[in-house]
Amino acid sequence: MDYNKQEIDGMDEKELRMYKASLRQTLISKRENLRREQDRLSKEDLDVKYLSRQKEQLNEDVGSKEGKIKAIDNEIYLLTENLENSKLTKKGLEIDIVRLKKQSSDMDYQIKNRNRELEELRYEIRELEQDIRRMETETRSI
Repeated sequence: MDYNKQEIDGMDEKELRMYKASLRQTLISKRENLRREQDRLSKEDLDVKYLSRQKEQLNEDVGSKEGKIKAIDNEIYLLTENLENSKLTKKGLEIDIVRLKKQSSDMDYQIKNRNRELEELRYEIRELEQDIRRMETETRSI
């Protein structure tokens, strides 16, 4: 016999009503916590999707800038009178690429952290759902 069942068997009707009310209140609280955590999970999911879209845009920018570097290399070969200006532009673009690649790796790090946080939230939600199911079963059995 379950310990809680033994505890309940010794209660009178008023105590049972109070115990059941307490269980209901706890259940309501857990459901509210579950809803808040699910809302938070949804927000985090949206944040991760937004960061992923930003990362894709950065990768497109990197590709675009790399294409510009190739065009500048051809221009240097064909137009020697603009050699110094083209080299400066190339260096600026390389600096931009390094910066963008660093931003991209920073976003990768953020995405991994957010995904880890999301997994932790999912675990907490699963625990809350299990607690709720257990409490609902206990409440129905009373």
